[in-house]
Amino acid sequence: MSASGEDHDPQEMPNRILLVYKDALDNLKFLKEQQWPVTKYALTAYGTLFAAAKIINVPSYNGLFIAAVWLVFLFSLAVLVSFMHGVRRFRARLRWIYDNCFQAEEREGLELGQPKHFFDRFGFGGGLMAVSFFGALLASLAISRG
Repeated sequence: MSASGEDHDPQEMPNRILLVYKDALDNLKFLKEQQWPVTKYALTAYGTLFAAAKIINVPSYNGLFIAAVWLVFLFSLAVLVSFMHGVRRFRARLRWIYDNCFQAEEREGLELGQPKHFFDRFGFGGGLMAVSFFGALLASLAISRG
């Protein structure tokens, strides 16, 4: 049953709903695929800043390099949080479609009503944030020591 009290036949789903469904799936795929590259670029930037600090080898500039490392971290964190928010938003659209366009038996059979586990919600993106944080921390420590 949908929110309006009617059963919907999936074959009768309006084209506009199918377009929204496809758009949500495409955006979810894009956002999930881009999480690791954002982290990889941040780690590369940390390494580049560390190498630049070692090549220049002027201790008075170390504070600037450390500040740049943390600016890169903050930017990557903002992008990852934005991606996670986008994933949540597109999942909510899919949830609405599942709730309103699929019959109860279909939702049960496809396990569409199952709540997401903690790791499914935050694990991958949160893990990438942790990787980026520890990369920034290690780069900062390495720059400051020498």
